[in-house]
Amino acid sequence: MVLLGDCSSSSSIQHKNDLYTKEQQRQVENVGRIEKIKVRVHAPPETVTLLMNKDLSTPYDCARHAREHILHRAALASVDSEVWEMYTPLVSNCELKFHYFDEENPEIPNTAFWESCSLILGAVICRAFKDNVSVALHSYPTPDIRSGSFVYDAKLSLDDWKPIVDELRILRAEMLTFCQENHKIECLRVNKEKALEILGDNPYKESQILALAAESPDGKVKLYRIDTHIDVARGPIISNTSFVNNCSITAVHQIETDFGKLYRFQGIALPKPLMVNIFLVEIKHIIIDKAKSFINSFSSTM
Repeated sequence: MVLLGDCSSSSSIQHKNDLYTKEQQRQVENVGRIEKIKVRVHAPPETVTLLMNKDLSTPYDCARHAREHILHRAALASVDSEVWEMYTPLVSNCELKFHYFDEENPEIPNTAFWESCSLILGAVICRAFKDNVSVALHSYPTPDIRSGSFVYDAKLSLDDWKPIVDELRILRAEMLTFCQENHKIECLRVNKEKALEILGDNPYKESQILALAAESPDGKVKLYRIDTHIDVARGPIISNTSFVNNCSITAVHQIETDFGKLYRFQGIALPKPLMVNIFLVEIKHIIIDKAKSFINSFSSTM
């Protein structure tokens, strides 16, 4: 049985990517005459002012000009105190700061990391199963670090799948391999019509797009692309899959919803700059046991 919105179909993947790339190119071409903006970049131990291109240059571009080591450490940025993704173009003169996982108060990058792991997990679910299994992504609950795990809900053309330990290990290996491939996480802001054109074959995504567009001041939504995988999310999202240092897929639960039976995939991960020290090794079994517990929440990213 092939599900509506099957994300493992090669023809569907190609079609979505063609539409995404075409819209991406259209937005760049629509910038028109290039205007210069001044960006004051806080890159300790110094602060530099750069002359960048309005609506084209991104925090990533600024980091490359200011201090190259920032490129490998900064997961997010702040533009005039507003959280800003690394590949989102700058729109005016601004103050630019970067966020790191090892900063004194890492709440902003940590929250983004948790949602990013859900987004990446969705990509892995789409490509992890054999060709005879159809996969349609649903959504994931709003990130809650206290829950102990990140989550993605999906519909599978399997009646009563209960993964054994070896299958969970395979999922973990798939996710680690995918993250180590160093995929840039692109973001494209589009109107709901374009988002529906790209993802509208999936009825679950259709409802999310409409809800996110309704709450957005300009009616636009964010479409993220990781390699060839495209999904909709509220964000913010980190800049690259390589920030995922280690992970485990701890459980897959069957859940009954208004949309029928779904499978809730749950995992746990650490960001790249954080190494597992002796203390974490000692409590690892406690963390994993907590991450196996069913996350009883159905508040999606909508």
